[in-house]
Amino acid sequence: MNLFYAPEYHEGDLILSGEEHLHCTKVLRFKEGDQIRATNGLGHVFDAKIKKIEKNQTICSIVTSMIIDRFALAKSIAISPTKSPARIEWFVEKAVELGVTEIFLFIAKRTEKKSINLERIHKIALSAMKQSLRYHLPTIHQCATVKDLIKASADYPDRYIAHLEENTQNLADIAKSMSRSIVLIGPEGDFTSDEIKLCLDNGFIAVSLGSYRLRTETAGLAALMMLKD
Repeated sequence: MNLFYAPEYHEGDLILSGEEHLHCTKVLRFKEGDQIRATNGLGHVFDAKIKKIEKNQTICSIVTSMIIDRFALAKSIAISPTKSPARIEWFVEKAVELGVTEIFLFIAKRTEKKSINLERIHKIALSAMKQSLRYHLPTIHQCATVKDLIKASADYPDRYIAHLEENTQNLADIAKSMSRSIVLIGPEGDFTSDEIKLCLDNGFIAVSLGSYRLRTETAGLAALMMLKD
């Protein structure tokens, strides 16, 4: 099954534009009268019939629609970009496949890669959503500092910071079921002591992800899997 992304819909029609239009008509070679499935990335699922193919868009008539509820809980990861863009892109792809709710990309003091190509990250997340047949596109945020990240995640009741220093609890042992949770994953050189203290002073719980030292992107996925449904 092919799933298309169609955020634009009204009066019984939905529109595929840009890359979605080209993929539908030029790559997959769908024709007028063919039926497709699409989502707006917010849980709405549409079965629609292609009504008209224009130069820059495909217009489809909605046949049926339904809403897939997202879990009331949230499983979110805040992660510092890796030096290699390919590694953080791989994390985003796999995290979306696993059902991450939100991704926060932030710059810590030891972050080596200071720039983030958010447009490319969004495309990777969108592709992963369609590939895994999920109907919710995770929100991706960018935070300039750890302090900004603390403010941006203030509405999460359960907040954790994973680091390599002492006095941590294993996340798998303390993560709560049916909870909105976020885990902070530091850069390749880990958080500084000042950053850890700042997070702890603002209600974060210090956790470990096990006995082994993990790459940043691996740690992000491990933390996501430890958060309980």
